[in-house]
Amino acid sequence: MDKNEILEKSRKENENMDEFEKFALMKAGKWAVAVGGILCVVLYTIEAVFFDVFNLDLWGIFLALSGVNLTVKYAYRKKAHELVFGVLELLAAVLLIIIHFARLAG
Repeated sequence: MDKNEILEKSRKENENMDEFEKFALMKAGKWAVAVGGILCVVLYTIEAVFFDVFNLDLWGIFLALSGVNLTVKYAYRKKAHELVFGVLELLAAVLLIIIHFARLAG
């Protein structure tokens, strides 16, 4: 690959997005996952303490979001730990959603 091919590939990858916009999207994604996790902890705790309910579907949704976030990061950055934790979170999410529906059916 020569210099011009690399430059052309870079232009295609960065089309319609400058560095500041990429940084803003990255930060927004991190904050969204963090706030989602905090909300899950708060809601789960309130339901467990005041209503004696253990709502696992909230965690299923959160783990699905976080797992997708990590696996997409892996697709771009090729860091093995992101793939491992992303897949584990997605598997846990599927398990929690299955448990949720089993509880509804039973």
